[in-house]
Amino acid sequence: MPYDMTNYSAGQEISSTYEGRHLEMTESLLTHPTHTDGFVDKGDPVLFGKQVGVAFKSAAAATDLIAIDTEGIWALSVVAVDAAGNSPVARGDRIYINTTTAVLSKIATPATNMPFGIALSTLATGTTGVVAVKVHQDPETMGEIASLVSEELDHAAFTDSTGASGYIDVTAGQLPARALVLGTSVNVTEGFAGDTTAVVEVGVAGDTDRFSSVTDQSVLAIGRVAMGIPVDGQDGFGAAQTVRVTVTGGADWGNITAGKLFVTIYYIPLA
Repeated sequence: MPYDMTNYSAGQEISSTYEGRHLEMTESLLTHPTHTDGFVDKGDPVLFGKQVGVAFKSAAAATDLIAIDTEGIWALSVVAVDAAGNSPVARGDRIYINTTTAVLSKIATPATNMPFGIALSTLATGTTGVVAVKVHQDPETMGEIASLVSEELDHAAFTDSTGASGYIDVTAGQLPARALVLGTSVNVTEGFAGDTTAVVEVGVAGDTDRFSSVTDQSVLAIGRVAMGIPVDGQDGFGAAQTVRVTVTGGADWGNITAGKLFVTIYYIPLA
């Protein structure tokens, strides 16, 4: 059993190795990448609770004690994506670990990922490869900026409002109650073509621009755009909210023949 306290009393030092940088934990308590034998491998990124690190050795049984390096610089497999899609890894980028699969990427969504370290080398967008990563556990503090990222929203899945507009409700999750919304970004991965104009609004049913202070933001072309919050942007603060994305064409929604986008809403969760 790791850190059996039977023979210790308060004030005794347990480990002085590199100021406690090296830890030891039972294999069964670790979240790590999937392997055929089901056990952690040497060099795997791992986590247990809120602590991250890299395994010093492979396990042969769930009861094995595994030494873990909670700092250091390691060559690790990383996926070059962020919450909005493919994104290159640059030196200095924060790297996050998925709390279920232990996959490393730039995805910073608090519900599924937590800080793991800093990239010291680069990786081409959308690829999986080996990156030099400085392992470092950042503290998670109340009030840090969180984000809600939609699934890719295809124009074909929008509901025709029987006019120039079409809308879709985000199903990837809700804004939680007491979310202080800061702003919205839209990543257009396929331009909304077929009409003379196409503009986007982000809000909720009955208030379609609640999270977009700019209501004439074009999505005709591929690219990323950002919008602030209007004066009524906190109207739904007290309850969870389902986000609705509305795109309005120049004449009729039926004219829109293409278009895909992701929407990200940035907010601070308040207690």
